[in-house]
Amino acid sequence: MTKENFDVIPEFTKNKNGVNIKKCCASCALHDMHDYEGPRRKCKLSGKVVDKSDCCGKWVISDFISNIKLSR
Repeated sequence: MTKENFDVIPEFTKNKNGVNIKKCCASCALHDMHDYEGPRRKCKLSGKVVDKSDCCGKWVISDFISNIKLSR
């Protein structure tokens, strides 16, 4: 999903605990938030600054997101 294709329906997947996870840069293991001041993400593959809702075909679920559970 890019800024040019904002009308694209986002994809979802389930983590190992069955929680629905949106495939986007915010849930990707390949983003890095430590290279910039402020809330910016940088893709480790492309080196570009990305928005949290962007997504590409190389999305990989992050370890943190893969362990999220729903509480009741």
